[in-house]
Amino acid sequence: MKNRLSVYEASTKPLIEYYEKKGVYTEVDGRQAIDKVTADLIETLKG
Repeated sequence: MKNRLSVYEASTKPLIEYYEKKGVYTEVDGRQAIDKVTADLIETLKG
């Protein structure tokens, strides 16, 4: 788990920050029901 958090901090987090600054990052809550996640993803992709 510690390694996974280290990888997140080193690799994923900087990408999120980069795309947020570009204005092209959208977060989708994957903890919702699958139908809601799917709808959110489709809406995000439509723009």
